Amino acid sequence: MGKKILITLDGRALATGMALNEFTAYRANKYPDESHHFIALGPHTKLEEETRDLKGYHNVKFYDCKGKLLAIPKFINEIIEVEKEYSNKILIHAHHPYSASFLNIYKNFSWRIPILYTVHNTYNNYSLHNKIFTNINLGTSNFITFCGKTSYKAYPYKSFIKKRNKPIPNGVNIKRIDSTIDKVDTNRNDNLILTTISKRNGQKNIPFLIKLIDQLDIDITLKVIGPLDEETKEIKGKNDKSKIIFTGLIERDQVFKEVRKSDVFISASLYEGLPIAVLEAMATSTPMILSDIPSHKEILSKGEGPILLSLSLKKWAKKIKKLNKMEKEELQNIGKKNRDIVEKYFSLDQMHKEYSVIYNELLN
Repeated sequence: MGKKILITLDGRALATGMALNEFTAYRANKYPDESHHFIALGPHTKLEEETRDLKGYHNVKFYDCKGKLLAIPKFINEIIEVEKEYSNKILIHAHHPYSASFLNIYKNFSWRIPILYTVHNTYNNYSLHNKIFTNINLGTSNFITFCGKTSYKAYPYKSFIKKRNKPIPNGVNIKRIDSTIDKVDTNRNDNLILTTISKRNGQKNIPFLIKLIDQLDIDITLKVIGPLDEETKEIKGKNDKSKIIFTGLIERDQVFKEVRKSDVFISASLYEGLPIAVLEAMATSTPMILSDIPSHKEILSKGEGPILLSLSLKKWAKKIKKLNKMEKEELQNIGKKNRDIVEKYFSLDQMHKEYSVIYNELLN
């Protein structure tokens, strides 16, 4: 691939974050001739813990700005000095609206390093200030990528970005998932086990799923993995604890195992960019029910696999009861279709082949 110096800019260095996992960690391992510098605006409370899986990489270095914007150009100048032998091979890939907008403005008064900015969600679901930052980034970055066609179509000012953009669908690390779930016991019992992923911002619509489980009259367990939004926290103590388990944040590999052990993965998200959690669940060959939103439709457009339903408790209850009556082999066949879609269209290998082309074009 040739020598490259990739500076990744994000809000935080999170062990569950896409910038750290699907970009820096993956490329540092896949392309050892690249040097990676991960700058996080922060502040962090557990930086050492979040980045411990990359401590053995000789080509990765982390920088914590501790919440100070002016630390970003300071660190970049340090990197330029360290990597001065390859000064024409330095590229910044920004993932965080706020810090990226600052950097795009600052660069006009300093160096001319190319900046690639990635849009990770749908514009219409951004807060007002993130819309402003996103527009600054899309107007000033050298090139823009969107995490999928849904994300691209949602951006209303396409003439603003002209030909400086490309939708590149998110991908997942199939090899890592396979090695993690290799020995997971998938034998079914009488209890139907569902898993879902939650986030603090409420977009995963967990209260809908809690209502759904509470009204189902079958032997069922829902595992909710991840941090909770405020509404879910309020109703958490009121639900049937024998039916719903809240795991909180757990390690990424453990998430793969929990999904693989379950019978069905479900997501009632209100909006998404192109959801990594769904693609990872598909890679584990797990059947799934998803909300009928544009990003989930984008996945379904690649082949028969996920079941899409509007947010009707009656429809979801009916479908779950139907899946509960299926034999193990039937569920496995549904799960295999999900796996086939990910292998063909949403692998991390494929995603980075496309990113490598853009990196080379920007550097040349």
